[in-house]
Amino acid sequence: MHTGDRLGDLTDDILWHVLSFLPANEALQTCVLDTRWRDLWRQTTSLLFVFDGSMFPRYKRFEQLVKLVIHLRGESPLVTCKIDAYPDDDPEHTFTNTKLLIDNTLVCEAEELVVRAADIRYDIPMFDVPLNLISQHLKTLHLEQVNLDHSDLKFSGCPVLEDLSI
Repeated sequence: MHTGDRLGDLTDDILWHVLSFLPANEALQTCVLDTRWRDLWRQTTSLLFVFDGSMFPRYKRFEQLVKLVIHLRGESPLVTCKIDAYPDDDPEHTFTNTKLLIDNTLVCEAEELVVRAADIRYDIPMFDVPLNLISQHLKTLHLEQVNLDHSDLKFSGCPVLEDLSI
């Protein structure tokens, strides 16, 4: 019977692959497992910001996670970022931190960005897509349940965009 550290025996590539399936808050929590894990989650090339009401009952927790992940990861390269937009607590229910995540995803040169946005309470599209989607790296862009009424989206700033779904 093997009594060693089974996870510790895995290569970084395998661990990054496993981390890519975890929501960002759970991937971040792995940093307490061991000193090796402290930096592993930062180097994963896939981030999932997938939330439900029980995980983030208040906007403030979401805001703290967004700012922490952006601060700790910096501009580490990303391949994929998937975001369930989470509305602010303000009366207008803006999506300030979702927009911050989108901007950071583009800075990190992601190839795939998926944004699903809806008011969690009413499931009504409320998120206005930022107008300045500019990326030399973005190949896939999926926008689900977003408000395009006041948007004048131009994709000329994304010259390698191959897959667009709205």
